[in-house]
Amino acid sequence: MVAEIAPVLMGRMMGKVFQLSRLALAIDFRTNDGRYLFISVEPAQPRIYLIERRVRELEKQAHTSSSFALVLRKQLGGARLTSIVKEETDRIVRLLFNGSDEIGNRFERTLVAQLTGKAANILLLDE
Repeated sequence: MVAEIAPVLMGRMMGKVFQLSRLALAIDFRTNDGRYLFISVEPAQPRIYLIERRVRELEKQAHTSSSFALVLRKQLGGARLTSIVKEETDRIVRLLFNGSDEIGNRFERTLVAQLTGKAANILLLDE
């Protein structure tokens, strides 16, 4: 899946985060073709792939944003995706972002999707 996702999202800026369920997010990378990055850490079916939706559909389907989704939006909104890597020996995908804060300080953040069954999780890491 990373080979499919990378060419579409690399170099793009992160936009809105839609909370589709307690454990699933759709992330807007402003692709202009209606595709969003879908990440689910549901224990029975963790997954990551591109979905094609209209903004209106996502807004109708979206739940109230969790505190994690709000932190993602605050920390990564406007940051540029510079790298997507899947660990060879595990179902872990790392998305590396570069951006600037409100006062112009550069930062690097990593969004980690651990798609490992019952232990599935999404983590946001700083430097």
